[in-house]
Amino acid sequence: YHYLQGLFMALCIIHWLQEYMDTQARRYAIFAGGLFLLSTFSHEFFYLIPVFVASLIGYYGWVLDYNMQVVKKSVLFVLLPMVLLVVVHFLLLRLAAGSIAGSLGDEISQPLSSYARKFPYYIFHVLLLGRYFPQPMRQSVYEFFSRNRGLWPFYGLLILVAVYSILRFRYIPKLHKPALLIGLWFVLCVGLVLPMWFPDSMLVSFDRYTYFMSPFLYLL
Repeated sequence: YHYLQGLFMALCIIHWLQEYMDTQARRYAIFAGGLFLLSTFSHEFFYLIPVFVASLIGYYGWVLDYNMQVVKKSVLFVLLPMVLLVVVHFLLLRLAAGSIAGSLGDEISQPLSSYARKFPYYIFHVLLLGRYFPQPMRQSVYEFFSRNRGLWPFYGLLILVAVYSILRFRYIPKLHKPALLIGLWFVLCVGLVLPMWFPDSMLVSFDRYTYFMSPFLYLL
């Protein structure tokens, strides 16, 4: 439940940011800031919200050639207060718990290989609904991407797509550029759950990990 609630909060803030940029009505900046303040008392999903906000403001400013006065006001009245709230959150967490890891705890301390193999796992689960495949088939996919023979081609393709998108960005039609922004949000959402334990056997209980990334992938 709290994962869906977190996604709803993030989408509401993105919507209010767009309303603020379209109308310059300060109530939308207040709505976004107030909901973000509440989200700082919840799960770590809120770490991504300022990144979503910053990337959307940047998209309006540099891709859509939006009014720079509106862009600057969005940074000042929406993005900057969120960044300050994140800083305060980390300071309070450090003072109260002696750590900035929050509820993730020791899960962050994993080998790089453990992080690397989870990315294709989640692609398999979200894009192909891999969670509902028979266990032997799922296990064969997990084993393939836990070795170099699966990881190198996967990340090689990912890097090629990223480099090509960056080099060709100015030539991509504006109609297609939102796909790059949404794709970035999808990658960020996957990154959010990479520190968490990957459930390779349970069916429904841990599908909540995919709630963040699923909407953005299906938009593509």
